[in-house]
Amino acid sequence: MKLMKIVKIEHLESHLLRVYCNGPIDKSFQYIYRAGNGVSWNEELKCFESELAPGKSVESFRRVLAAALGELGIVLKLGPRTVFSSFSSQEKTELLSIGAVS
Repeated sequence: MKLMKIVKIEHLESHLLRVYCNGPIDKSFQYIYRAGNGVSWNEELKCFESELAPGKSVESFRRVLAAALGELGIVLKLGPRTVFSSFSSQEKTELLSIGAVS
């Protein structure tokens, strides 16, 4: 199992959640969609993406974490320098409680 720090998590108006990580990117990331849970790898931007229903950012983040672990064997963790883009303070608090800053 590998650990990767999340450097940025982004909530887009286009109803996408993007999770950017640092660390080595593996070609196998492109196959994360096989989990069938709405998570994919954006090769151009080098980030995980999940569809985002209104008010469901926490659920989408959980899906990304679960898919990364289940499909790729990667534990994604928020870090003290993780950038949160377009989240309310309540959503950020919830995301931090799930992504355990280390």
